Amino acid sequence: MESNLVAAAIRSAPLFAALPARCHPPLESAADVVEFEPGELVQSPGRAVRAVSVVASGMLRVDHHGQEQQSRAVRILGPGDHVGLVAYLLGSPPPTSVVAIDRVTVAEVPFDALRAVLVDCPEFVASMLTTLATGLIECEHRLVSLATGDVRSRVISFLLSLPISSSGADGRRVAFVVPHSDIASLLGTTPETLSRRLTELVDDGLVERVAPGEFLLDEDGLVASLRRA
Repeated sequence: MESNLVAAAIRSAPLFAALPARCHPPLESAADVVEFEPGELVQSPGRAVRAVSVVASGMLRVDHHGQEQQSRAVRILGPGDHVGLVAYLLGSPPPTSVVAIDRVTVAEVPFDALRAVLVDCPEFVASMLTTLATGLIECEHRLVSLATGDVRSRVISFLLSLPISSSGADGRRVAFVVPHSDIASLLGTTPETLSRRLTELVDDGLVERVAPGEFLLDEDGLVASLRRA
């Protein structure tokens, strides 16, 4: 069971998915399955990391810690996402903490296994560079949005970026699987403002609340609203 979970997690992760088939077995055999309860620390700032953790199920929150121990959510990670690659490449402890939002299962691939794969699978270098470049582009987009976009536009972009919880004739449904406070922090606003902007979108007929934390999106209408912003 664990071997199947590890294989599925590694082969679905963008970091490893594009590698030739021969590169997967060494990673899978070296990986361990680790589970975390809600609120449990997966990674602590300043503490050494010895593995890349690929999310198999559940959600993680990455927090940046500023002065006076203040923290702010900077990323939400789900299945296929990973943490630990930067620590592996830089050889230094991460400056961020990673916390389990709900019950989380990860496949931990030790750094030693990554080094061994690099010898036999040089394609891994290109995969890491692609992953880092993609992350850089996403960060630049977020910075531009925070600097120039209003909160409504940020909320719309966030809704459109969420994975589909279900899809049918009535449209695309998405769900908030993290607390409003974490989403607000991620979008650079307050929970109260986030709630007001969501209510505005509901009143405008662009979003429908179908259940607590679950929304039906008018994708075309939301995209058109973004273009007018």
